[in-house]
Amino acid sequence: MFFPRKNKSSNPLIKRYLELREIGRKTHSLMAKEPQIDVSIFVKGSARILGMLKKTVGENVITLEDESDMGVLNDFVYFEYLQDNKSFTELYYELHKAKLSRLEIESFEAKLNYFVSLFEVIDKDSERCEITLRDLLNPEEEDVVIIDFNYSQSVIVGSWMFTRVIPFTDLNMSSGVSFPFYRKNRNKILREHKTNMKKPSGYSEDVRIYKSFYELHKKYGIPIMYKDPEEK
Repeated sequence: MFFPRKNKSSNPLIKRYLELREIGRKTHSLMAKEPQIDVSIFVKGSARILGMLKKTVGENVITLEDESDMGVLNDFVYFEYLQDNKSFTELYYELHKAKLSRLEIESFEAKLNYFVSLFEVIDKDSERCEITLRDLLNPEEEDVVIIDFNYSQSVIVGSWMFTRVIPFTDLNMSSGVSFPFYRKNRNKILREHKTNMKKPSGYSEDVRIYKSFYELHKKYGIPIMYKDPEEK
């Protein structure tokens, strides 16, 4: 389903998208300083799972291969790593729900209902900042339209992307981190992902899927650069 055609400056959904992104940024900044949660446990645990924790001079040090890895690590910290079977986002939400605004509560509820998958980009509308995605891991699911202010301008129709979809009642967006792939590598990607998922790990399915496509993106992915949604 597509939303009515409007330019970026007047489209209320894009305005709402930018508002929700701004709320997300402010919330993440506060979460990083939360005194009631030991954030270091989530950061080090996430880095270990993603292979970013390297032993240097007898100490484990977080080592990032490129700038985009910081965004990947933060995304994993907020959503995937579990402590007492709860994510960092869930723990923070439970602590502060009573004093959050309506929009903040809506944002958290949407984030707790995320889903991750490998998608094919089957259409885009740069004017409406929309990307239409087809779920390749769950072909029985309906196509999903996400709003992405920057990626909708450059994404290649026919390419693949692994991402986390955050569903709101009137729009969908990604968590801000995506692993795009050239479709020409599709056979290698699917074959190696299938092999990765068979490896014993003790992690949840979402963690294993995320780790698999993060590693595959290092080998077969389109380079990524993250920007704030407002940047032109």
